[in-house]
Amino acid sequence: IKVLETGDQSFISQVQTLISQAQSQPSRAESIAQKVAGWLFYIAVIVALIAFVVWMVIEDVPTAVIFTVTTLVIACPHALGLAIPLVTARSTSLGASRGLLVKDRQSLEIAQDADVMILDKTGTLTTGEFKVLDVKLLNDKYTKEETIALLAGIEGGSSHPIAQSIIRFAEQQGIRPASFDSIDVISGAGVEGKAGGHRYQLISQKAYGRNIDMDIPKGATLSVLVENDDAIGAVALGDELKPTSKELIKALKKNNIQPIMATGDNEKAAQGAAEDLGIEYRSNQSPQDKYELVKTLKDEGKKVIMVGDGVNDAPALKRADVGFAMGSGTDVAKEAGSIVILDDNFKSIESAILYGRTIYNNILKFIKFQLTINVAAVAVCAIAPFFGIEEPLKITHILWINLVMDGLGALALGSEPALKKYMLEKPKSRTQSIVSAKMMNQILFAGAWVAVLSFAFLKAPFFINMFANTEEHMTAYFSMFVLCAVFNGFNVRSNTINIFEHIKENMSFLKVMGVIVIVQAALTLVGGELFSCTPITVKHWLVIIAMAFTIIPVDMIRKVIFNSLDKEKDLKNLAKSA
Repeated sequence: IKVLETGDQSFISQVQTLISQAQSQPSRAESIAQKVAGWLFYIAVIVALIAFVVWMVIEDVPTAVIFTVTTLVIACPHALGLAIPLVTARSTSLGASRGLLVKDRQSLEIAQDADVMILDKTGTLTTGEFKVLDVKLLNDKYTKEETIALLAGIEGGSSHPIAQSIIRFAEQQGIRPASFDSIDVISGAGVEGKAGGHRYQLISQKAYGRNIDMDIPKGATLSVLVENDDAIGAVALGDELKPTSKELIKALKKNNIQPIMATGDNEKAAQGAAEDLGIEYRSNQSPQDKYELVKTLKDEGKKVIMVGDGVNDAPALKRADVGFAMGSGTDVAKEAGSIVILDDNFKSIESAILYGRTIYNNILKFIKFQLTINVAAVAVCAIAPFFGIEEPLKITHILWINLVMDGLGALALGSEPALKKYMLEKPKSRTQSIVSAKMMNQILFAGAWVAVLSFAFLKAPFFINMFANTEEHMTAYFSMFVLCAVFNGFNVRSNTINIFEHIKENMSFLKVMGVIVIVQAALTLVGGELFSCTPITVKHWLVIIAMAFTIIPVDMIRKVIFNSLDKEKDLKNLAKSA
């Protein structure tokens, strides 16, 4: 026995090293949570410091500390780090019903803004069911029958699809496989064996390293039979494209994702398949080559999906932003991939991208929902004391509002349905801001309206005289503030004036919002001193519901105005480009 490579130099060890190098990639959900939480934290600290300085000048240190702490409690994103992953988890569960085994739940929301998808050929784009297309003699030493016998004999101990196709071909020709004394695998290249004192190898054309004078059928894979370093024959094998491959490529192009085929097959085999699919390709790709291809594209700032099924694909699967492993592939590939396509159906990849974009859009909806109330609460609590209202919202009120904004908000909006229109969106740039100008417009507009309602309700004599005492008045204001958050939840669901768009596909939203309203009503009845609440009348409830509801028509007006402006801008840009 001759040992060629051991330990760290072996093929499997090298593959494992590449996989290890590709780990520890940060998820987009974590990045979103960290960035938004960071922004809110710094804003909260700045506002709190301003409040501290102002109240130090106006009053004294104890008063300044109270208002500083209140501001921090309102503005700091207490549960944002948990709420956004909760949105992701709720949306990820939808993929399970579509043949997707999601090992890393963050991978779905990363897939949504991929720029490039690299696909292995054999067993991924093709069926993996090979057929022998041609056997060519490269010298006169052996007959064609003897060459086929050697081919079948050297592949006798392998379960690889190529090996099995050669063995079946020999059986169909009525040729008995040659007997070999020993057979070994050549890592990443082929097999070798000894028979009758001769050493034979069946290796890929790339491993052979020389051109073969053979008319290779379009899309075929070529393997060379070598005896004592001399080529004695070659076999061309081919497999068919999966019926769904062309559909996938069409869908990728439609959705602004560039498909690239990366295969270990020879140039002609790769070219044939690529021409049939109409895509870019890389031929003669080793595991290192595929890994480097992914790395290069990522270094260019692109988000990369890798789809494969073999051991050779494992390093690239792990290095990519998202790795899709075929369910019928090797265990190594499935271990390296972040998502396993259990049914080998490419429709599942399209579904994964759709659910990824759904996760991203749902996170944006949640951020709009949360930041609107954050802006309003900070504005009210920071400004109200200057109008003689020391604590418009008590600490227990703020804690309940934070629960509404974080956990309950994530539950309500995390189940928003996957909409086909999301597939028409362009991939997001790595440097693109999470909170866009359009989002900030809605957040500030709605937050400002809640603040205006708050000061009107707190200071207008009409509302003050409506209540028998201050306790009722402040209880009613607390309830109105929470209801503003509930009604604004309907606003953030859609960018159109149809706030009930696809509501039947997310009944959880109505249930969660219903629970918030019921708990809020219960707090006014039994909250007592703990929540600084007292019962209010039905008339009071009707007034605060009407006040809070105004956030819906006001936001509808904003949507109509700004959507019209956006359309005019798009038309002008279209005219310029024409």
